[in-house]
Amino acid sequence: MADIFISYASKDRARAGVLAQTLGARGWSIWWDRESPLGKSFDEFIEKALADAQCVVVLWSAVSIASEWVRNEASEAKRRGILIPVFIEPVEAPLTFRLLNGADLRDWRGDSEDGEFQRLVERIEQLLAERT
Repeated sequence: MADIFISYASKDRARAGVLAQTLGARGWSIWWDRESPLGKSFDEFIEKALADAQCVVVLWSAVSIASEWVRNEASEAKRRGILIPVFIEPVEAPLTFRLLNGADLRDWRGDSEDGEFQRLVERIEQLLAERT
């Protein structure tokens, strides 16, 4: 079971990796890699990881807002009350997610002391504390 599930479009893999590494350095377990184990179906693998996650960080970009996978993962996280939107490009979230305040990491490049990144960390800490 991962503390944090990072949902992202494959084009945003490098940005997701920096975020996963920086959050993981805080001691949290992170699920972000979309490679399924041999013999497992891709959707089954993702569904299990999503169901087990305590918090879901969705990276919104021009590509991810059009991704059915990202939208479905975000919908499930929202239903469970564990969604944290993060904007990595200047886009509007899909309509169903627009009322949720998101972290603005458009210019973030991995600085763990960045103010907006710290806001994200605080929200993750709150969600994880609620789940324990």
